[in-house]
Amino acid sequence: MPAVCFCIIACLSGNVYAAAYYVAPSGNDASAGTSSAPWSTFARAMKALKPGDTLYLKDGTYDQQLNVTVSGAKGAYIRIAAVNEGSAIVRTEYPRSSLILGTSYIEINGINFRNSGIACSGHISNDCGYKNVHGLNIGGNHDITLRRVTANGSSGYNSAVINLTKTQNALIEDCAASGQGRVVLNLLGCDNVTVRRCWLNWSGPDTGGGDTNSISQIYDSSHVLMENNIGLNLTTIPTDGLGIWAHYENTTHNTLKGNVVYHTAAYSVGGLGDGAEFGQHSSYGWFENNVSIVPVKGAYNSVPAAAMGSDNHTSRNNTYVGSNGIGFFVHERPGRHTQATTAAIENSSFVNLWTGIHPSSSGKNKVSRHAYNNYYKVSQCLYNEGQMDPSKLDPTEKCNTLDPGYNTAAYGKGAYLMVPTALKGKGMKGGNIGAEVLYRYHDGVLTGKPLWPWPMENRIVAEFGVSPTWETKKGIWKTLDGLYPVKKK
Repeated sequence: MPAVCFCIIACLSGNVYAAAYYVAPSGNDASAGTSSAPWSTFARAMKALKPGDTLYLKDGTYDQQLNVTVSGAKGAYIRIAAVNEGSAIVRTEYPRSSLILGTSYIEINGINFRNSGIACSGHISNDCGYKNVHGLNIGGNHDITLRRVTANGSSGYNSAVINLTKTQNALIEDCAASGQGRVVLNLLGCDNVTVRRCWLNWSGPDTGGGDTNSISQIYDSSHVLMENNIGLNLTTIPTDGLGIWAHYENTTHNTLKGNVVYHTAAYSVGGLGDGAEFGQHSSYGWFENNVSIVPVKGAYNSVPAAAMGSDNHTSRNNTYVGSNGIGFFVHERPGRHTQATTAAIENSSFVNLWTGIHPSSSGKNKVSRHAYNNYYKVSQCLYNEGQMDPSKLDPTEKCNTLDPGYNTAAYGKGAYLMVPTALKGKGMKGGNIGAEVLYRYHDGVLTGKPLWPWPMENRIVAEFGVSPTWETKKGIWKTLDGLYPVKKK
């Protein structure tokens, strides 16, 4: 084809200026930036990148900060990707984050980020005298994607392993984060963010700041969708789980679907939480098809789920498993009695708990609807602190009369991710009771694509030494035998 014709076709496709550049730990900034002659620094690459371009990171360790200073454009993202997924390691120490991303229309793909620093021994005040340094520091931007990225560690006071501040229209998909920090994933003042199939492991130690540690916080953020994520705390240090929090600004329409929380330490708010304080409102939170497992004792500290100061909260088809704790705690923030909670709790399974639904006696908390719930090995299915009569179960609810028959002998904790035969068809409109976290969600819609084994299984085991799937390596499942139908060849 004549060159002029190729140019016309390329121009019409919008990709005429798209280019691929390369960096390598052993590269040279005086080189051409090609695969055979890569640059050595990210700063050099930023001088060349234009909308639609791709920067590839060759294998090896980069002891430099990836500071993205250029933006892509609508329909022409700038892509920064590992040549071989997980083999490009970007490593920094305090006081530098491993990633700084304040520009827009950017996709980061397949990179292994690592950050380290000395943890602060203080918790409420900055006793160590140093400042916030997040592992991945993202903010003030829009239209970004993190895909198959791993992040290990943060440093500094009140830090997060992955932190987004004032970010709009973002996707965090098939990522993993673990290591020191107050929060593993923090979304502060964000809007329209989807977090999909991420493995979030709070491993400590505490870096100080705030009144709680958390696996994940939807903090003053709205229209956030969290689907098919795993939240872990395998330490003895108390943290919250996956939560919504209105602290400085109102939040609204945040949704959690198909998530799993497993925690071996006591909570202060809940494995799944929806809360507000200081006169703010968290409204229209929606928890559906989630599993929260808290296998530790302590009635008021072991809480699979809680709503505190939330308006119009709905929890449906969730499974709450504990050990002498509160299944679903309805409460207002202490000392702030004007912030009562209204919640509807339906189609859910409560197992091994001191109480099932437990509204606080203070404030004007209201469980507007509780129906089609099954309580098994629960001492008090409804707990009366002046807000509801424990004798007034809805006619559709069962209190210690229906054994759900979770097959923990075969599947271990994984049994709670399936609806046992006894709970099938017993819910509202002939639906099931409890959660079934076996298939993937996409944009809030349940698909028929299997979720297990975990999509990032091999990389997470290699990089963090923990398996999301297998119970023998601190995961969820004892076995997957018989879980999915065998496909015929």
